Amino acid sequence: MPFIFVFILFGLAWHIQGEQLDIYSKFNDGDVIFTWNNVSSTYHVFNRNTTGNKLIRGYNKTINSTEYTVRKALLYDSIYIKVNVPGKDDFYNITYEVTKVKSLIGKAVNVSWTASYFPKSGIYDVYHSKKNKKIFQIRSNGENMSLTKYIYNTRPYSSENISFEITNITMDDAGYYNGGEHLTAAGSGGGVVLIVKGKPSKPDIIGDRNVEENEYVELTCFSQSTSAPDYYSKLLTLSYTWFVNDTKINITSRTLILNVTKDLKYNRYSCTATEKDLTSDKSDGVRINPLYGPDGITFDTLQTDTVIGKECAKVGPYRCIVDCNPSCEITWKRTHLSGQIDVISNKSHLPRQQLKKDMTSLICEVKWNYQTPIQKTIRLDVQS
Repeated sequence: MPFIFVFILFGLAWHIQGEQLDIYSKFNDGDVIFTWNNVSSTYHVFNRNTTGNKLIRGYNKTINSTEYTVRKALLYDSIYIKVNVPGKDDFYNITYEVTKVKSLIGKAVNVSWTASYFPKSGIYDVYHSKKNKKIFQIRSNGENMSLTKYIYNTRPYSSENISFEITNITMDDAGYYNGGEHLTAAGSGGGVVLIVKGKPSKPDIIGDRNVEENEYVELTCFSQSTSAPDYYSKLLTLSYTWFVNDTKINITSRTLILNVTKDLKYNRYSCTATEKDLTSDKSDGVRINPLYGPDGITFDTLQTDTVIGKECAKVGPYRCIVDCNPSCEITWKRTHLSGQIDVISNKSHLPRQQLKKDMTSLICEVKWNYQTPIQKTIRLDVQS
């Protein structure tokens, strides 16, 4: 069953001694937007993943703006930002922690963040960005808290520690949760991204499967994450498992590359896609259709290439046997002492033939695509 992840981001503000510098954060469709005021000169902005000090875009970037955005913020365990006003030695640091919680779909999950304050009005609204609406309201006196989908856990109700349970999780519950005295205030306060994980979609195997012998065929296992929200699923990289005739093979890449031989036509290929510990249903099986011309020609009833017979006697029937894909063009010809050549059949099967004194041979000619035709000859020794 799908899993649930919860990411918690905290917004903070700093003040520069002697002048005020307020830094705020806002979560928007997978990005974190940092804003500040009172910009009178250039600011230097640093940011990195604090786990292993992995640098991300914008490191040591100089900007002349009141805004800076960290793209794809859910990739990081936390985001660390430094702001420096030129001419001053001090840096002002903020770390935005990201907390993860796992659960199963259909179960319940606890969501929590720390609000900057609880409104004096005694009313705090909680919003869900995916549903684009207020989902419930907290009153400091506990009124109107008879919720079903959401169970508010914080006591006293006026505490800045916002904590509630989301029950019976579905994909529709994914998205960003935040709160505040009104919608604008909620946008700059604390919040949580709820990620609902589902197994990847059943793959389709794409690629041209009609490939000539000794060439290469590429089969691609095409699947997509079904996790929500979209800005999370777009960050994911799926892993793949390939099967030949339902037996797992040691190939984990999205694309399977094969050298085409005739024997591949007997194999059936399928694959699955995996998002961490969630694996898709197996794809429908596909087969390679190797394209190849004849290696040679055989006759089904002849042990020798020469047939001896009296004039007016009948010989045959004969069958010209070749292995081609797609089928070869087969033509039977008859030659005479005069050099005359007659086309006598356009099928692999040649009916019985009556011998005549001037007949010299029967020829099976095979042609495949653009290749030079090949022939095999039955010599005729016609006796009086």
